[in-house]
Amino acid sequence: MDFRVTMLLQALNQIKEPKVELSHEQWNQCLQFAAEHGLECVFFDYYQLFFPDDFKQSDIYQKWQGKIIHRLFWTKQSERKAREVLAQLEKQGVFAIVLKGIDCASYYIKPENRTMSDMDIFLHWDDLEQADKVFQLLDYIHVQDQDTDKEYIYYPKEEGYFFEVHFALFKKELSDYTQAFGYNALQTAVRSKDGEFNVLEPTLATAYMLVHMVKHLYGTGIGLKGLYDLALYVRAQKEHIDEQKLNLYLTKFHMLKTGAYILACANRFLASGFVLDYEIQDAFCNNLFGIIARSGDTGMREEYVIEQRYEVLAQGPYKGNKDKMHLLTFVFLPLDQMKKRYSSLNKHSWLLPVFWGVRIVRVVFKSRQNLKKWIRRDINHRNIMTHQETITFLKEE
Repeated sequence: MDFRVTMLLQALNQIKEPKVELSHEQWNQCLQFAAEHGLECVFFDYYQLFFPDDFKQSDIYQKWQGKIIHRLFWTKQSERKAREVLAQLEKQGVFAIVLKGIDCASYYIKPENRTMSDMDIFLHWDDLEQADKVFQLLDYIHVQDQDTDKEYIYYPKEEGYFFEVHFALFKKELSDYTQAFGYNALQTAVRSKDGEFNVLEPTLATAYMLVHMVKHLYGTGIGLKGLYDLALYVRAQKEHIDEQKLNLYLTKFHMLKTGAYILACANRFLASGFVLDYEIQDAFCNNLFGIIARSGDTGMREEYVIEQRYEVLAQGPYKGNKDKMHLLTFVFLPLDQMKKRYSSLNKHSWLLPVFWGVRIVRVVFKSRQNLKKWIRRDINHRNIMTHQETITFLKEE
């Protein structure tokens, strides 16, 4: 097993006497790896007791310490603001359910160590208009060009989490069962651990997490943060998870096999203590964990990569050429890549300069917002070697 994975697992499993014989550069690689999975705060917090003194005096340590402190401060400020939004939605009669996010964070030893960049909430279609008024009142911008057929996107004018407001939990083409699943979620929601907001009931929440993870497994990747979230949640809620119902949910989504294997990974590598009564082949389970460990949260923790690449452009060595870098790297894409983003170009390639012009205008007026959106699309971090045999095996259902 890769030493970076081993080191991260020691932190996640809170091993009392971990192996820590690493060079300064290896510590740096481990921290970078943890950050790619959105777990740098957990990793740093755990190893504080085990970092060698000479490493604590190094530039590498000082750099990471600064990043962690900034991340923790930003997380606390963003969560406070997000909770204000949730409280205001409830005050205005909008029944909103928090999906993962700060609910998952509540199961961490230190909730602030769970990093994220957005808040996902689920509400009934009929409440969208009232929710929109609340977001406008609280200085959020509805970014309509980022909306999808299952969610609306709201960005804060100031720093903080952006909101993905779901009016459907999954795209309709995923399964005929998606609408019934969403209706059931609204009918059976419960209050969070602290009683301040609504969350999915445990069995349905576990099913949702698994289906969401399966979707990302075949798309942008799960990552160890997703698996860690699941392990912590089912460990805490296993007495309240109805295994028969969970089997039924996953079966209707045609994801029972993959869901069972993900749960097996969570138990085998993160001691979740909860598995389904399903035959698991060791080789496939180990290979699946290898795929998860290499992919990162939503593809090497998408939001982390976005932030890092933005900082390189906006504040790094290219600062003087920031605008030029924006244009060259993310605006003037070649025709084959532009066709993937603008279907009209498949029939009318001569329109390419027109769409380049549209992208220039968008960068000028909404540079960071659109830059984030384009970087998210342009990251090729999923071009990794996977156990194709394992993927084929899991997709058989």
